[in-house]
Amino acid sequence: MEQKTDLRILKTNRAIRETFLSLMYEHGFESITVKQILDGALINRSTFYAHYRDKYDLRDQIEEDLLDGFAACASRSFEGNCILNTPSEASIKTYLSAMLGYLDENRTLVSYLLGPNGDPAFSSKIGNKTHEVWRELGLLPHLNLPENYAFAGLSGMVSGILSEWARSGFHDPKADVIHVLFTLLMNLSQALMVYPQE
Repeated sequence: MEQKTDLRILKTNRAIRETFLSLMYEHGFESITVKQILDGALINRSTFYAHYRDKYDLRDQIEEDLLDGFAACASRSFEGNCILNTPSEASIKTYLSAMLGYLDENRTLVSYLLGPNGDPAFSSKIGNKTHEVWRELGLLPHLNLPENYAFAGLSGMVSGILSEWARSGFHDPKADVIHVLFTLLMNLSQALMVYPQE
């Protein structure tokens, strides 16, 4: 019986999220009402509020789930990766490929959130999550510039490129976007990062 209940909860939650994202894509976040979500997901008000406080909480939880997956993917790409010691072409491309691969797998959700009707703050949330990953992995001591400025520049550049890729409907192949990011990051890494001389 518990498995049926869990399945029902998962299906309801999926219906709420899919309806919300569809409404956000069509009308923009600010225009969405909880009633529209209820009607689209075919649920009642108490069911919605059993899952979420309001539409802001719903958006935040969707974004947090996506960003947590993004961070886990980025962290896994560092495992056994020499980028933690000294950056190389292969290690940086492995990291970029993992990040872009995850975003590409979630392209519909990412394009909704980064699109014109999405969350204007979402690209900076990607930058903040990247900052967290770098902190957890111990990369911050290698920064050659004050942390706040280094990450403002780095996250602004990366999130801008990712936003442009999403806005274009992920038209450019992942390899091309990796090349763009890699070229910029390799040039920036000399200014941003300091590694011990071997």
